[in-house]
Amino acid sequence: MENTLNNQVFSFFASFSLGVIFSVLFDLLKIIETIFNKIDQNSIDIVYFIIISFCSFLLSLPINSGEVSFYILFAELLGWIAWHFVVSKKFLCKACATILKIKKIALTLLKTKIIYSSINFKNTVKEFIKKSVDNKKQN
Repeated sequence: MENTLNNQVFSFFASFSLGVIFSVLFDLLKIIETIFNKIDQNSIDIVYFIIISFCSFLLSLPINSGEVSFYILFAELLGWIAWHFVVSKKFLCKACATILKIKKIALTLLKTKIIYSSINFKNTVKEFIKKSVDNKKQN
């Protein structure tokens, strides 16, 4: 494939967009890591870098015949930095606030379900005992 200026500009902006996607994926992994405290951060980082390496190569296949050029990696880095330092904090704050609201609602629903179930169970046991006592009195 001929490496024209139009092709290089297209591959630069595609790589920049991929860098933004990588940074969003990084933020999502940080959110998952925060929710599930027992996940090892090193294993998440290794999986993250394997994924982005593979995606970078897949992007370079149709655009640059599989050649990973410096400007492609630089554009990915710029996209990652642009998202991370401009939008990431706002995104994480809103995402964490939303997750905390969902967690609070889920815990509230779970507590009411448990309380309702325990009350319902107590009533069922009381009715069973009452019927058993009534049956014994009739015999």
